[in-house]
Amino acid sequence: MANGAAQSAIVENVPCPFCALLCDDLRVAVHRGRIEVKENGCGRSSRMFSVPDATPSAAVSGKPATLDAALSHAIGILRSAKHPRIISAGADVAGVRAMLSLAERMQGSVDHVDRSKAFRNLRVVQDAGWIATTLSEVRNRADLLVLAGVDVATHLPRFLERCFGSGASLFGAGAREIWSLGESSVSGATVPVRHLATGNARLPEVFSAVNALLANRRLDAAAIAGVPLEAIEALVARMKAARYGVLAWSAAGLDYPHAELTVQSMAAAVRTLNKETRFAMLPIAGPRADVTAAQATTWQTGIPLQVDFRNGVPEQRVPGADASFDAVIYVAPLATADVPPVFDVPLIVLGHDAAASWKADAYVPVATPGVDAVGHYFRMDGVVSLRMRQLVDRGLLPAAAVLGRLGAALEVPS
Repeated sequence: MANGAAQSAIVENVPCPFCALLCDDLRVAVHRGRIEVKENGCGRSSRMFSVPDATPSAAVSGKPATLDAALSHAIGILRSAKHPRIISAGADVAGVRAMLSLAERMQGSVDHVDRSKAFRNLRVVQDAGWIATTLSEVRNRADLLVLAGVDVATHLPRFLERCFGSGASLFGAGAREIWSLGESSVSGATVPVRHLATGNARLPEVFSAVNALLANRRLDAAAIAGVPLEAIEALVARMKAARYGVLAWSAAGLDYPHAELTVQSMAAAVRTLNKETRFAMLPIAGPRADVTAAQATTWQTGIPLQVDFRNGVPEQRVPGADASFDAVIYVAPLATADVPPVFDVPLIVLGHDAAASWKADAYVPVATPGVDAVGHYFRMDGVVSLRMRQLVDRGLLPAAAVLGRLGAALEVPS
């Protein structure tokens, strides 16, 4: 089989592309084009590695079509477009690079479907930076994990198992503890957990109090955001006593106006804590490769999401400052991608099997990196790029190859 994919075999150390953790220790069985996770998986990986019996057909306006017919229809849409918008909903590194190449050629833009969430973090990094850590550091050094408004088991099913459990660590992290703030959920924890309940929209109040206490200011209040003041004081004392503390959150969970100010407040607390101990931030990424998109666009253009080429050079457009566009290419090779937003312009979808049912003017099925194609994704901490393995061959092209074909066709006069 192409690229060394196995017809019938047990495959060890398989990386999983279906969440930002990119666990690379799965043991899977491959038999007659089907994949079954045998060990070290989670419920999500077991579902997502399940390959449908039938290879999806390309489609034009919802009706089955040949691959050539769907590509021809997509090319016709792009030839009439002046400023297309190419959106990643799980593209790998090669896919994002191909998106950039096509956007530059057509004076279009490259975006990510979760850009508005990602910018809650990016604005803080661009304005003042932060002190961040890696998954390896969390696993081997951290003794305190503070979760701010995130259901970690849903976002990263194996995070506690792999990074913050009661097992041994390389440098002897010792006794560990989790403090859960806001609407956080910590199911499956094997270490002590303390929860300070409040709404995620009130986390700004909590962290304002944390920063005030770190500055040795007195707070004349019995409670902050519904949390007893003595509980917040206990949190601050525990954070100051940590040998290596980690503050983790998901930008998706901070869904309220000016949420970036909450991230900024958390970053300020971590900077202050580092005067007395070691503390770091760990942003929890989404399942649709937003970190991969940001890394690839930054390395290629110097700009994270969104990159706009309409003026002939790469420029950044932040949420709320979007320019007009007249066609959309939606790249969704991972089955974790949800239905795309509704657009009032022609839509071309390069997507996984379930995307065949979406309302697209042209649908081209593409291979999934880590299942039926090789590829590379960045882990959520941004320091490691893992190579996805091809386990089966369904005869589908990777998204990068399809984008390359579209670009090559547009160079030929119609």
